[in-house]
Amino acid sequence: MDGVLLNRSLAHHLERITARLGLPARWGRLTLIAVTGGVPGALLGIAIALVAPKHYEATALIAIDAPTQFGALGDLAGLAAQFGVPTASGTSPFYFAALGSNTDVLDRVLNMSIAVGDSTLHLIDLYRPGLRSQPELRLQKAMRDISRDISVSTDIKSGLVTVTVTQTDPVLAVAVTDSLVNAMDIVGRQRLHSRARAEREYTEVGLDSARRKLSDIEDALERFYETNRNIEGSPRLKLAESRILRELDLRRSLVVTLLQNLENARLEEIRSTPLLTVVQHALVPGKPSWPKKSVLAILGFGVGALLWLAVSHGREFGSTPT
Repeated sequence: MDGVLLNRSLAHHLERITARLGLPARWGRLTLIAVTGGVPGALLGIAIALVAPKHYEATALIAIDAPTQFGALGDLAGLAAQFGVPTASGTSPFYFAALGSNTDVLDRVLNMSIAVGDSTLHLIDLYRPGLRSQPELRLQKAMRDISRDISVSTDIKSGLVTVTVTQTDPVLAVAVTDSLVNAMDIVGRQRLHSRARAEREYTEVGLDSARRKLSDIEDALERFYETNRNIEGSPRLKLAESRILRELDLRRSLVVTLLQNLENARLEEIRSTPLLTVVQHALVPGKPSWPKKSVLAILGFGVGALLWLAVSHGREFGSTPT
């Protein structure tokens, strides 16, 4: 009885408010119906948020202290980055951001020993406790699962890389974030070092070839002078000499250029490994990132209001005489 009276009183007040606002009287009744269904829906949403599994996010910020890209390619990449075009060169933040989903990185993270409390565990045992008889399939499925819990993004203006990991335990979220950053650093260094070594080896091969060709031209010039003691009175011999000397100058310039490139390549091999600096370490989250009570309450209110309005409309339609 009290509920009916309260309902009528609330309906009366809503009708007065809608009348003052100049709105149709039907709006007040619809509002009452929406509130009647929305409030239980909101309470149900809050209840779901309280009992649902909690998910915690741990976030780390890293900066890439990389050497300046050399040549026109580096200038072009820098210009493109200023206009918001991602460039995944080996020393760019985008390169390291892409490593967040790299299979080598995920393999390292899944098989790292992670200390959580007084115990240590391997993430692969947490994600895929079964399938031990099929290690390849087990690793593949674990990579797919953990990649859903990892988010790596890059801020174009600051160049900072944001690494976010979601786990059901806040301490585990921090441990996985630290392991992921460490794995990204290791794999990134290895790949960049291999690239720099390949560039140096390629330059060495080109320099050896240029030196052999230079030696051949010098030998040809020596044979020419031994065969032709006096070339001053022969235009044909003077022309042949000029051709050999021109080729000799070109070969010498090429050798000098390759020598400079080799020295640069050796220096790059030493210093081209960028230093991954953790600007902000992951902190143990104090509250879960999901589920959010406010979001579920609003969602529950909306769903409850829509359902109650639909039920009310169905009752009116069913009670209308044909």
